[in-house]
Amino acid sequence: MNLAGRGSRQARGMTLVEVIIACVVVAIGVVGGLSYGYHGAVQTQRARAYASAVRVGYYLLEDWKANGGSELYASAAPMVPNPTTLEIDGQQFSYNDDGYFKITVEDVDMRIELIRPFGYRQFMDLSARVKWQRGSVTLSTNGRVDQAGD
Repeated sequence: MNLAGRGSRQARGMTLVEVIIACVVVAIGVVGGLSYGYHGAVQTQRARAYASAVRVGYYLLEDWKANGGSELYASAAPMVPNPTTLEIDGQQFSYNDDGYFKITVEDVDMRIELIRPFGYRQFMDLSARVKWQRGSVTLSTNGRVDQAGD
């Protein structure tokens, strides 16, 4: 006795193996998408920190240049400009005894070092090196001692 459909095999839906393979493929796609989003957010934060570092270093360097690149700039000497009174990006500088300025921008702690040649020179190279945990940037300009404003 042969019942109809008994000897032939017809596919009715998906097998368990096919369902598992489909789930694995979808899971890999979801994990890849989440990983892409996470790394994109991290790179965006790094880019903002870099842009902020350049902006802060530029402002500080220009303020120092406007004061003739003075060796006493930012010291506690009387009648000497002090950038700790400046406010950049809603943040204020602090100065530590190691010769670095400290500022936190975009939740990234930065150290800024002002660099100039030793001795008196009428025309000199001025640099600001901004360092943070994952990188640094050095900005340079030229200044004249007699260009300091009133």
